Amino acid sequence: MPPNIPRINHLAYADDIVMFCSGGSTSIKLVMNVIDNYERSSGQLVNRDKNYLLIAPNTAATRINRIRKCTGFMDKNFPFTYLGCPLYVGRKKIDFFDNMISKIVKRLNGWQGKMLSHGGKATLIKSVL
Repeated sequence: MPPNIPRINHLAYADDIVMFCSGGSTSIKLVMNVIDNYERSSGQLVNRDKNYLLIAPNTAATRINRIRKCTGFMDKNFPFTYLGCPLYVGRKKIDFFDNMISKIVKRLNGWQGKMLSHGGKATLIKSVL
């Protein structure tokens, strides 16, 4: 990574979090310690079935297996959806956004029959989208 950009090690929104690490043994152990400490201090358990790893494409199979064994998580490939938005590497493709577009169209079609002022429509759109 270029030296002049901020290093991001996690992103959080409501009850979703994305954590970034190098994939080395020490890094993986630190991430798992964070999860274990959260579970102990909050009394809430992290659902291992809803967690997954995103691993760089050229990662050796032995390293992937070691990470899976240490975390208990399965890996996932790009593109995938996070918080309703498609995340991908490379050029954007319209089919990555098909699910999001169909949801928006479905909501808009439901509002079509309602008699709303322009202000009412704007408020409804802002609150839902």
